[in-house]
Amino acid sequence: MYTPDKTVTYENWIRLCYQQAYPGIKLAAPVKLEVNAYFTIPKSYSKKRKFACLMNETRPTAKPDADNILKAVCDALNGTAYHDDSEVAEMHIAKLYGMQEHLAVWLTGEA
Repeated sequence: MYTPDKTVTYENWIRLCYQQAYPGIKLAAPVKLEVNAYFTIPKSYSKKRKFACLMNETRPTAKPDADNILKAVCDALNGTAYHDDSEVAEMHIAKLYGMQEHLAVWLTGEA
């Protein structure tokens, strides 16, 4: 299977962030993975629509797909945050608007 260079770079960045925040820590199964993916609000939106975005009344529906974001995070943390991604027993993903683009990732398992 071929993974595009852009995806590999993104996964490496996610892996590096985890390694810097939690050096040497691997969670034991079962692992729960939660991801909030924040996207910037388009500049063309009216003030009313921007407010609705910040209140989560309007959510991002454009690419990237939520399942692709979740797969990138899961693959990036494979072998780093847990031994194998088969140990992830529960997942949750949300696409939200925020002031800046970023990912918020929570992992639950036995350290």
